[in-house]
Amino acid sequence: MLIAQLTCAVISVTDADTVRCQDGTRVRLAAINARESDGSCRTGMVCPIMPPARAKAIVTRMVLGKRLTCVPKGKSWSRIVGDCRFQNGRSVSCDIAATGAAAWEPTWAARYNLRCPL
Repeated sequence: MLIAQLTCAVISVTDADTVRCQDGTRVRLAAINARESDGSCRTGMVCPIMPPARAKAIVTRMVLGKRLTCVPKGKSWSRIVGDCRFQNGRSVSCDIAATGAAAWEPTWAARYNLRCPL
């Protein structure tokens, strides 16, 4: 059973679509897809052009040390898939997709009923 909401104090960024919270929780940011650290991308998914190291650096500047409010939408491997928001209410996934660090994935967005003004 998923919890209704969690607060994530971001202590690290795995890649442009996954963060680790202070309590150890790993959150896969909903509706976006980033390249893996080796540059690969899942077959059949929308994939960003941006190289993974640059994407990770951009996302790190955006979220490291911030408190995010996340609504769990499901599970992906050992991670919670979360619709996360900054304290001002802006969507973390939308803001990351707007930088090009990750791609907006319409299939996942539809699954989680998420929209982005991109």
